[in-house]
Amino acid sequence: MVKSYTKQKQSRGFNWHQCLFVLLLLCLCPLSLQADCQALLAKPGFTYTRQTTTNQTIHIFTVNPTFYQIDLIKAHETVFGRETLDQIAQRSNALLAVNGGFFEMGDNRDGQPAGTLKINEVIYTLQQTLQTLLLWDATQASIQQGRGELVAMHQQPPLHIDALNQMPNETNIIAYNEAWGKRTRTPYHRQELTIDAAGHIMSITAHGDTIIPTNGWVVSFPAEADLSAFKPGDTLTISTHFAEDQQQARPLPAYALQGIPLLVKKGQIDPHLAEHCKNKDFVEGEHARTAVGIKNNGDYLFVLVENNTRPAIKDITLGEVNQILRQENKMKDFDILTLPEVRQIVTEHVMKDAAQQKGMSLKKLATLLVKLGAESAMNLDGGTSTSFYLQSTTPPAQFSYHVATALSNVIVVREKNR
Repeated sequence: MVKSYTKQKQSRGFNWHQCLFVLLLLCLCPLSLQADCQALLAKPGFTYTRQTTTNQTIHIFTVNPTFYQIDLIKAHETVFGRETLDQIAQRSNALLAVNGGFFEMGDNRDGQPAGTLKINEVIYTLQQTLQTLLLWDATQASIQQGRGELVAMHQQPPLHIDALNQMPNETNIIAYNEAWGKRTRTPYHRQELTIDAAGHIMSITAHGDTIIPTNGWVVSFPAEADLSAFKPGDTLTISTHFAEDQQQARPLPAYALQGIPLLVKKGQIDPHLAEHCKNKDFVEGEHARTAVGIKNNGDYLFVLVENNTRPAIKDITLGEVNQILRQENKMKDFDILTLPEVRQIVTEHVMKDAAQQKGMSLKKLATLLVKLGAESAMNLDGGTSTSFYLQSTTPPAQFSYHVATALSNVIVVREKNR
């Protein structure tokens, strides 16, 4: 469903003239979005196509990186935390914003990316097992499978670090940077090395919860670890790499975003698509989906498949109630309908409408991406996270299709000279 959002709050006083005006505006919003989309088709290097069937809506965007800058925004610019899509899009002046990768929800890890995330050379999280990544910088983009590596060079052999920006257990070694926060927040009985921006050891402390230096690192060790090989002033450099199968590891580019699973490889549906996921419903279920692909000419391809989730009755607007009553042919009884009767009509309509709306299985999504010309593609977070924001070509009007789920990270598209 397409919704329009206004910045001014409506008066609580009931006024039939205002009510009818609001109803008219809400009914016309889809037409406004359609006009906006037609205007965007004229933009060099940017196209938007919306495919609608009886029970499915698919949004397709192609973006030429020659004209547009592709960025990745982390909510609150820290490992933890979430923001809504429109909040991130509006503060970043995005022409287009699309939901990004998977993330943790709830408890003290809320908003933490569930896989590798690197933004403008800042690494937030790193998965060191086999994964699928969208990798890009100012000159090129690709979707690759491989393993992340965290390399710390002090002496031979290199120092092995178990993880990045995670709470430690009793035996592992963890590296922290400013994306984690101001301090490591580790148990006080641990030992930690503080490393400055130039890669020199600043201090060796016999406790945890160390302040993380600007552009530097803290490496946290178990209490019983032998740190006699390290001295203040020693050089200790930490870098992130990515190793494809049977190939030498190379540094991660400026941006890295993990998706699950790989959908398209070398212009064909990945034959191992279903093997990457143990959850059968995740693979075969017709859910809301978001995917990113790279075409042969280097263009980015974003595909979003809607699946109407059942909205809460309390969130349905007067305009939507008006539309539902018309669709159910109840306007002739408008003057005699009671509020409980209206609620019952709306509830039944919403449940019926949600049952008819279908998303897409991963195989169907991969098939669509191949037809659209994707040379490679991967699945992003979907379900209630599936969302995009599309700024109007005539400010200040802005339109978006999204649910209220707050997200961990968002892909944004901006004009290069803005």
